[in-house]
Amino acid sequence: MSASPADRVDLGPRAVMTCAAAVRVLTERLADLEYPVARPVRPCGNLDEVSATFDQAGYAVPPALVALWQHIGALCLVDLEDHRHVAFWADRLERWRAVGAPGGDSGWEPCCDGVVVDGPDGAGWVAYAVNRLEIADDEGWPVAIEIAPDELHKDNISGGGPYEVVLPGPGDDPWLAVLEGGFRWNGETRWSGRRPSSAPPDPPDLISYLRTALLECGGFPGLHGHPAYTHMLKDLSADLPVF
Repeated sequence: MSASPADRVDLGPRAVMTCAAAVRVLTERLADLEYPVARPVRPCGNLDEVSATFDQAGYAVPPALVALWQHIGALCLVDLEDHRHVAFWADRLERWRAVGAPGGDSGWEPCCDGVVVDGPDGAGWVAYAVNRLEIADDEGWPVAIEIAPDELHKDNISGGGPYEVVLPGPGDDPWLAVLEGGFRWNGETRWSGRRPSSAPPDPPDLISYLRTALLECGGFPGLHGHPAYTHMLKDLSADLPVF
């Protein structure tokens, strides 16, 4: 969003509400394809209590993440338990595992990198997140909230560190909280499929990443550029609400 920090206080929630509309359309289209993720969106309740718990521990959750939890909930476009989505894509995308990621490093394991935004929908999630923040503080690491496995772990392949939303520091625009991990490689942004034309500058904020991952990549950045997926993408992404 090319706006001032003050403008984003008003524009940010509107963008998230439109993002929620896009997610509803996209997940309905995936269901029509019999995509094997039964509950891609899970409501997040008691958000006032959740925010208070983070605040009491001395950590303010970035407003973009709170708004996503409020208007969308926890979002998971992959099956993190049984990984049935891997067989789904292997069945529909010819030689998916046999070819390298389009535009990726030689030898990189292909993965779909379906969008995941974790949230406080389960017992113990907030306590775990706060504990990780405290450990990062103690160790001098970037203080961040984990929201997703990296692109390889999403497909049940050994990989690296998770996607994390870094808590803004003093003077930072809280609506532009940076998304780290996952697709970063050797310190630079590395999309697991072909780099999208709308890819935000490095490092991306959370909403800008979701805009590209959902609207241009149909929710699966790792498949972007695969010839068979390009055909499917036209139906998945057609006329999605733009945010």
